Amino acid sequence: MAKLKVTDFYIYRWRYQLGFAAITTLLISLMALSVFFTSPGLSDGEQHSAATSVATSFKTIIGSDPSTIINLPYHALQKTSIALFGLTQLSVKLPSLILVTLSVAGFYAVVRLWFRRNVATITSLLLLSSSLFLSIGQLGTPDSVYLFYGALLLFSTTMIAYAQRFRVFWFLASASLAAISLYTPLGLYPILALGITAAIHPHARFIVFRQSALTYTISGVLF
Repeated sequence: MAKLKVTDFYIYRWRYQLGFAAITTLLISLMALSVFFTSPGLSDGEQHSAATSVATSFKTIIGSDPSTIINLPYHALQKTSIALFGLTQLSVKLPSLILVTLSVAGFYAVVRLWFRRNVATITSLLLLSSSLFLSIGQLGTPDSVYLFYGALLLFSTTMIAYAQRFRVFWFLASASLAAISLYTPLGLYPILALGITAAIHPHARFIVFRQSALTYTISGVLF
């Protein structure tokens, strides 16, 4: 009798669907944990964040300090969530769950471009089940926006290398996100890592330095 292989099992053809189902289950479990199993009430940081979100007007972006501008997407989500569901633990924490989900999706897209789909799925599961993502996903504070910006920056710079069209758009988006990341905790280090990679990696250096002078000028102004 021939030895059974992994590919002989019926569930092998459903491996990616099962992986995505596991990710979805983790997200639902995270939401239930943050709402029903954490200590009742909101922390001082979450109360301050909710109060800021309710009081924040989109017109205040002009002339505001950098922290207000950086956290504006989070406060906009939180303000919308509170308006829809009232002031509850779920409405305060829901923006963090959304941004953590989008961050994992961004990291999945990056790893999917670099490696095979099974590696991307396993990596996403590991990220989502890590203590960093689990803890930030349960906080109703703007901390999750820092992961979101990091995922966007990594995705946009990866698209510079992989995109066949609109490469200039991804170049400009990367410059803008790099500038925003300077105002996030430890945001300088990913920028340094990406800059060193663009300088020493032959393929990355070829792509970066073949851009037009106009692209460099606009990117510098945006930065």
